[in-house]
Amino acid sequence: MRIVKDKALLRKVMAISSVALARAENQSNLGIEVIGETIDSLNDAMPRRKSSAKQIQEILPDAVRRFEEIANQPQTGLLGPHCSHP
Repeated sequence: MRIVKDKALLRKVMAISSVALARAENQSNLGIEVIGETIDSLNDAMPRRKSSAKQIQEILPDAVRRFEEIANQPQTGLLGPHCSHP
């Protein structure tokens, strides 16, 4: 089953690449447009993985808030409260 899915994915990559090559050869579009649309098509073709892991966008706001909390704490040593030596 895995081999069949992989071969189907490779066929999609070949089709997307063929379209990109034809558009580049035609030269009727800007190069950056051809690249952008090709990247978008390749991203759309990528299989979606099911995962319980959080996306970075979900984690980042909490990390920023925590960094701000640490930065706003009074410093007790040369390197701050978390890095002071006894």
